[in-house]
Amino acid sequence: MLISAGDDTKLYAYAVKEFTGFKPHCICPWPQRTPIQVALNTSFNQSPMLLLQSSHWLEVRLLHLKNVRRTGDYAKAESVGRFKIKASHKIICSALANSGMFFLPSREITYCPFNDFFSHDSSWLIVAGLDRRIYVVDANSSELIHTFTPFRESQDNGLSPAEPPITKLCTSSDRQWLAAVNCFGDIYVFNLETLRQHWFISRLGGASVIAAGFPPQNNNVLIVTTSSNQVYAFDVEARQLGEWSVRNTFVLPKRFHEFPGEVIGLSFPPSARVESQRSCFVQTTTTPSPIPFW
Repeated sequence: MLISAGDDTKLYAYAVKEFTGFKPHCICPWPQRTPIQVALNTSFNQSPMLLLQSSHWLEVRLLHLKNVRRTGDYAKAESVGRFKIKASHKIICSALANSGMFFLPSREITYCPFNDFFSHDSSWLIVAGLDRRIYVVDANSSELIHTFTPFRESQDNGLSPAEPPITKLCTSSDRQWLAAVNCFGDIYVFNLETLRQHWFISRLGGASVIAAGFPPQNNNVLIVTTSSNQVYAFDVEARQLGEWSVRNTFVLPKRFHEFPGEVIGLSFPPSARVESQRSCFVQTTTTPSPIPFW
């Protein structure tokens, strides 16, 4: 493998033996930011909403899908507004509530968050800060509800100074579980009802976590994909690997184990069909691949 670094803070990985057979894999800049976010069924006539992020502005658009009937059709986008910040500042991450009522730009001059997002019901804002703590804020009143300090099972006094910062966050749709991932792949699971840490999962096979999420139809299952192209399904409530993961994690199709970086994301289908409720899509550099669970 050939690693290339540039002055734009990005790293690229190339397969040496098959240099022309694979596109270079871009290792995400630090901190990571999502340039596009979508909220479905918002409070604005149930219309989808799109949030576009640049270094110095955010733009919100409403999507009109009446004329979108088949793959390849274009949706009409109506601009709601563009919000700029001072040229001397830079937006490093942003969040859009599912209701479409709130959005948040985070600047590098403030508490410098590594990740922030709204809970599934849009009532809470959850922020992971540079100080390695996680803040839960009421979206309507802006009051601080709770501050989590992640810790390992062997610790009882909170986060040590050497503990890596949190880079990924996700919650279950019933707002019971919060999963936080640090930059090396350790996972902390919190119970949002009791406001206590529930579980610590040490990095999986020494690999970093590429994506994580709770399926909307099963709030006790946490799905995780890693940089080694492994997929794990955890039973959060029982604090153990789920039955599917015990049977299948190490026997995935060959395409998931080839060039590192092939798996780049994770998503869950919104369909009400039973087979869709029991699966997720693992996003690769070529095409999304469905994996059936439980």
